[in-house]
Amino acid sequence: MRAFVLAVGILASVSAGAEPVVGAKSAIVMDAATGAILFEKDARATRYPASTTKVMTALLLIELVKPGTMITAPLDVKQVTGSSLHLKPGEQLTREDALYALMLRSANDVAHTVAVHIAGSDAKFAALMNKRAAELGCVNTHFRNPHGLN
Repeated sequence: MRAFVLAVGILASVSAGAEPVVGAKSAIVMDAATGAILFEKDARATRYPASTTKVMTALLLIELVKPGTMITAPLDVKQVTGSSLHLKPGEQLTREDALYALMLRSANDVAHTVAVHIAGSDAKFAALMNKRAAELGCVNTHFRNPHGLN
């Protein structure tokens, strides 16, 4: 019942032409079928992607590393700040555990570990991320590292 009332409330505000109240600095709503922009708020402003960066890191992990592969934390893993799985240098985890840590824990140390495993460094991995983003048709997208910290 609550879901129905909520849906009706949302539809009523949209049909009445009322502009939604959005707390985010930027937002965009697009009709997936037509591509028409239904609402936007400062949508083209440059923003740091933060932890959403890890979606691209996870995609490259899935595409470039075989299932079951062991990934070893590099010597500098403790220098990565923010959300962490608290990996120790030399500690190993499977590709699958790395994927879970990226998506469920938002683990920056795991993102760095994946980058070093695949490309040798965060900078080289960021270049792969940007190449893949371009292949996917992303525009105005630029990654600087595998975890999104700035």
